[in-house]
This record gives sequence, C-alpha cells and structure tokens, in this order.
Amino acid sequence: MRHLGTFLLLCAALCMAGCSDPPRDFTEMGVEPEPAVRPTGCVPACGPGLACDTLAGVCRLIGDAAAQPEPGPGPEPGPAPVPDPTPGAVELLGYFSEADLRDGQMPTHDAHLIGRDVGGSPIALLYNLGVRNPGNRARDVVITVQVDGFSDPFQADLRVEANADASADILAPLDAARVAALSAPARSAIWVSIAEGGQVVHEDRRDITVMPRAWLWWVIDDAGMPYDVRQRCVSHVTPDDREVQTLLTEVGRQTAAGRVTGYANGADGARDQLGAVFSALKVRGLRFARLGAGFFFEPQPVQLPSETLGSGSGDVLEGALLVAAALEAMDLEPIVSFGESHVLVGVRQTPGSDRAWMIELGDIQTATVDAAMEAGVNLQNQWVTDADPAFLPVDVAFLRSIGVIPMPTP
Repeated sequence: MRHLGTFLLLCAALCMAGCSDPPRDFTEMGVEPEPAVRPTGCVPACGPGLACDTLAGVCRLIGDAAAQPEPGPGPEPGPAPVPDPTPGAVELLGYFSEADLRDGQMPTHDAHLIGRDVGGSPIALLYNLGVRNPGNRARDVVITVQVDGFSDPFQADLRVEANADASADILAPLDAARVAALSAPARSAIWVSIAEGGQVVHEDRRDITVMPRAWLWWVIDDAGMPYDVRQRCVSHVTPDDREVQTLLTEVGRQTAAGRVTGYANGADGARDQLGAVFSALKVRGLRFARLGAGFFFEPQPVQLPSETLGSGSGDVLEGALLVAAALEAMDLEPIVSFGESHVLVGVRQTPGSDRAWMIELGDIQTATVDAAMEAGVNLQNQWVTDADPAFLPVDVAFLRSIGVIPMPTP
C-alpha cells in the first residue's frame, strides 16, 4: 500500500519553492546602499450472517470468536434481505491521515485546502483508504467518514472487483466554523464505516487529537525520514484579513508616493513599500521577540496577522507573516526566509525576480528602515554563501500559483 500517499506529493510540490538549491543569483538579493458519545450496539442492525459485537459496536461474521449475538429484542421487521451467495464480507485494509505523522495530532491550519488541487494532487482528509473484497463477485460499497465534533458524515462510493483490493482518497471536509472556534487541543476520533446494500459490514475508530488552526509544524517524520514543511506557514499569510486591509492605509502614508503602488514604480518602489510596512508597524508600537534555540524542532502556536496586530506584539516569525500578508495585499511578491532559529521577510524587487529586498524585524523599535534592511540583506546573503542547511526561502507567490490559498478569516 502507498504509505504517505498524496500528502507527500504536496510536500514535494511545496518544496519547489525552497527545498532545492538557491536560485542562481540569490547571493545578490537586495544588494543596495472533548469527544462525542458513540451509541452502543450496531446501527444499522447487522444483516444476515453477521452478529453485533456490542462492546466494539460493529458487525462481525457469525462464528468469529470475538463476536456474540446482541441480547434483547431484534431489529424491527423490514423487507426480507436478498441472500448473498458470495461468502465473506469486505474488509477495511487501512488508511493514512496527517495525524499519523504527528503522534495522533490532527493539524487544521490547512483544513481549508481539503478537496482542492495543490501542485497537481488533491488534498484529502484520509489517504489510500483500502478495501478488500474476498468474494467471487464485484461489490459496491459506501464508505462513511466522520471526525467526531468537527465534521458531518461524509460518504463516498467505491466499487471493489471480485477477489481484489481497491482504494480511494477521502476528501471529507472539516467544519470550518468548528475548526475556527477551537482554541485548545480537543480529543476526537475518526470513524470509518463500510456499508453494502444498506448494511454496515465494517466499522473502525481511530482516536486523534484535533489541534487548533494556530498550531504549525516545521518538520514531520515518517519512519525515520524527516520532511521539511516550514513552507506550509503560508496558510497564515492572510492578505484579505480586514485588519491587514486597514493597515494598508497607514502603510500608504509612509510611502514616497503617499499611496500603495504595487510594482508600478519598479524595484525602488518595492523597496520603498517594504520600508513603509516596517515604518507603519513601528508607529503602531509593535515589537517582535527573537525565537528561542530549537524553535523549529517542535510544533508551535502561531498568531495570525490580525492577532499580531491586535496584541501589538509577537515573535519575528509572526511579524514576518504579518509583513508578508501586507505585501501580498499590496500586489507585491513576498519572500519569507527561514534560518537557524530565525526568520526574515522581504519582497522580490520585480515580479519573478531573483533579487529581493529583505528586512530584519527583531529591532523594529530601535532600528531605522535602512539599518533594518541592510541587516536583513546581509544575513540572507550570509545564509546563502555559507550554504546554511537551515536556510529555506519560501516564495509565497509560487505557492499561491499551485493552489495553497490563505486560511479563511472573518
């Protein structure tokens, strides 16, 4: 069976923005002067040849040592079932979710991407859900998936040929409102049931912890193979947020032109507007703390740009995502550069250019725009020339082009 499935195709697509060697002229960048209760019993009632395992709440083949007929009155009379001459029932072979790479923790910061095509691959809730048909005729089954407390039941049809296996990626969406309202990790479970002819023939429950959408991972591990997923922070770059849009009025006042102009004034205009965002945040009194050593080794809660604006402070990562959101809202192309326990933010000098203006946010309340930009350019170039293994430039415009849209905000 495929193990990581389409999910790691997404990782590979995202890595095109920064996991390979830096662009040819990159060294010249910017060189300038609680869970729901599950009912007991089997619902729907078990069909012929099956008995209800009341403890597990699933139907099993009669004769299975683990199964005992459910005591008490039987199901209400209904239409007589059509005998199935094929022995055995379909079996669930397994499935894969993002929680399997995170010790049972289900991330939700990119739940809005479920069902979307990203880099040529659809994003799913469950990948490679496999079903086996041991019988001698093809079977049409209905797969139902639900995340307790965070989704409604989602159904998908699957045909399984005789004596064969079949698999499908399940594009079951999470409820956006319930995810947005989650402020702390919540216990939940993924329920998967397989029904044939209206009768549930298999049911599976997997405990998970649903994480608030603020939580971001920087590296995930599959059987000793690490995958760098820092670039997925662009879900937190939210240019359409109302607070970010409000900030643009203040940014316009700080520009030489007195307004936001995008790339209309070329590389010099891009530099001026990056400095204007820095100045507008400085006038507001925002402060950005340095990251602690080893910050990117563990998942961390990260404020959205509107939350950083509301709180008046954050760390340099949160500041970089805020500046990137403002730049994107100004029709500029932001770059978020990761280093060892540090983050810079900048803007391409012209659309698609290999050269960028970078800026250091750590000293926003004491440094001038020119000093902060010089510090950002120098550090970025140092990471490149030193071939720093922690260096990862993330191209927001590229990720948008392959379908990584911002997290929805009110």
